[in-house]
Amino acid sequence: MLEIELEKFQRLSSAIMGLNIEGQNKELQINLPGFIRYIMQEGTKEEKRELVSCLNTDLFIQDRQVIMKF
Repeated sequence: MLEIELEKFQRLSSAIMGLNIEGQNKELQINLPGFIRYIMQEGTKEEKRELVSCLNTDLFIQDRQVIMKF
């Protein structure tokens, strides 16, 4: 499920940036912080839970923001 969202994010990013990746074997470099931000703002509850479960860091809330500690 998260893989599908990642592909959607890649297509959205390429459309916004004006890139045409169809028919090419080049894989886009993923802006991981941007993807995480996208899922946390636009994703469903299940997608958010799946994302947080994949993170291997501690999460803290500070000044009404989620902070990741590495």
